[in-house]
Amino acid sequence: RVIAVFPVDLLEPDRLDDAIIFLAGLPIHPEDRKQLLLEWCQLMGIAIDRDMVERARAE
Repeated sequence: RVIAVFPVDLLEPDRLDDAIIFLAGLPIHPEDRKQLLLEWCQLMGIAIDRDMVERARAE
């Protein structure tokens, strides 16, 4: 699911900030943005933290 949402160029661990900005701009529920961030981080092997979630939720 996560791969279908993100542009291919954001599927790199060093693109974390860009991935968060991308998620924050999606017209979806904040909890869905959080879930997509979690899945992206798992795929990239990155530990997720509260700051990342808050930025992606964009509330």
